[in-house]
Amino acid sequence: MLVVYAFSWEKISIIPEEKDMVVAYKVFNAENTALKTGLITLTNTGKGIPLGMFQSLKKKTFEYLDQYDASIVTMGKTLIDKIAAEL
Repeated sequence: MLVVYAFSWEKISIIPEEKDMVVAYKVFNAENTALKTGLITLTNTGKGIPLGMFQSLKKKTFEYLDQYDASIVTMGKTLIDKIAAEL
């Protein structure tokens, strides 16, 4: 007797939206007048996380969110460095 099980697994990935972070800033002096204004664009550094066969979607989602948090921290530090360089 031969028993055949057929199933399929779709390719699923958790991927970030491909949008850049755009930050507009203004620096004011003591008289409340704008000394410097600027616009800084940072590219999104987030990467997708593939979901393999029999892997938990919940665990992969949390893994992606951890990566997202780290990416935002890195982008924030880069932003501060670029603003400091412009001043």
